[in-house]
Amino acid sequence: MSFGNLTSSFGFSLTFWTIAVAEAAALLFLFLSTLGQPQYGGNDGGREMALVFFILTPGIVLLLCMLLFAFSRSPVWRMLALLAVIGPGLLLLSNRVRSATMTHRIEQMQLGRGYFTVRAMNDMGAAIVACDTAAMQSLAPGMDLDATGKEDMTLVRLAVERASDGPACERGSRLDVVMTLLALGAAPDSGLDRALAATSPKILDALLKAGANPNQVDSFGNPLVFRWCASLPLTHARMLIAHGLDLEATEYGAPLALVLAINRRWDLVELLIQSGADWRIPREDGRTVSGELAEQLAELQEGQNAVPPVMLRVSDLIGTLPQTDKSALQP
Repeated sequence: MSFGNLTSSFGFSLTFWTIAVAEAAALLFLFLSTLGQPQYGGNDGGREMALVFFILTPGIVLLLCMLLFAFSRSPVWRMLALLAVIGPGLLLLSNRVRSATMTHRIEQMQLGRGYFTVRAMNDMGAAIVACDTAAMQSLAPGMDLDATGKEDMTLVRLAVERASDGPACERGSRLDVVMTLLALGAAPDSGLDRALAATSPKILDALLKAGANPNQVDSFGNPLVFRWCASLPLTHARMLIAHGLDLEATEYGAPLALVLAINRRWDLVELLIQSGADWRIPREDGRTVSGELAEQLAELQEGQNAVPPVMLRVSDLIGTLPQTDKSALQP
């Protein structure tokens, strides 16, 4: 069959009109759905732009293709018209497939099965999410418990994340899951970051007692503790210090005590000084803890706001410490 006969055949026409009508119906559905969506807040023109770019413009293109196919006898133009209506359909189909794939992946990750390529690891992840410590113990022999999966996920990190913000277990507890993994020999370090953000100190305590490094650094080489300066609970800080936190660690040249002061965490500044941190170390630009304290006190006094007692305690502590002697510091 020649190219001209192909484009003028009944099957070719049926294919074109089937696709064109299906796309027209889809655009009509999208048009009605968009009109039916409520607008929250002010009218910023978002819905009108969506109508123009995603419904009206494709609709005009589709109409032109239909007219071209109906009135043109040129095989080339009829083929171009078919390709023009097939393109949006393929794009819509690919978006649907991509969306379905992503939805499936998210669902599997929520079940603990979507992070690893090895089936046994995914089964272990599912057991962690389900708090099934018996299944964890049966799956563990011969398994690399420290293997890294997608998004740098490890079994310990998965367990700590679920313990930090996941739903309660129907059987056992999230802490039992973490303790079981550690007892099976999993390295604790990968769970430290999320444990620092958890409200309860029990997970962090378990990781540190299992040997987690309190001075662990991120991919940029900065200690993880800096990431949580603004929200780190005092109990967590005490645990880190008790297990060897570097009190004079720096992030981009800024010492820990100064970063805490800038974040107005004077409770942690007080703890660091009492534990032996050298609060006098300046940042490269000369900024210091004492200077930050003076600025914030002046700001509060200027606004006639009450000075938090912890700031007064730090002020007294700094003022009474010998400039070259740390013997007055009490742990």
